[in-house]
Amino acid sequence: MALAIGIADQQGELKDYEVRSLDPRSIPGRVVVAWVLLGPRTAYRVIEYENGQVTCDCPDASYRKRMCKHVRSLRTEGLLREPRQGEAT
Repeated sequence: MALAIGIADQQGELKDYEVRSLDPRSIPGRVVVAWVLLGPRTAYRVIEYENGQVTCDCPDASYRKRMCKHVRSLRTEGLLREPRQGEAT
């Protein structure tokens, strides 16, 4: 079963993403949960590790080293944990 969420782009236009679960065992490291977000022309993987670190392979997260809209949206939907004090984000 897939979930659909809307995420606003830089211009504020809502883009629909299909959210699918990935098998955490297929990803190296101590992974808690992993998702793939399928957008109109892109697909991004969001991975949450046991230590609280969350990664996304979108350009915003990969190159600018900041929390991206994909991670924020998955947290809003309750699909990722909120960071605890002292945890990596």
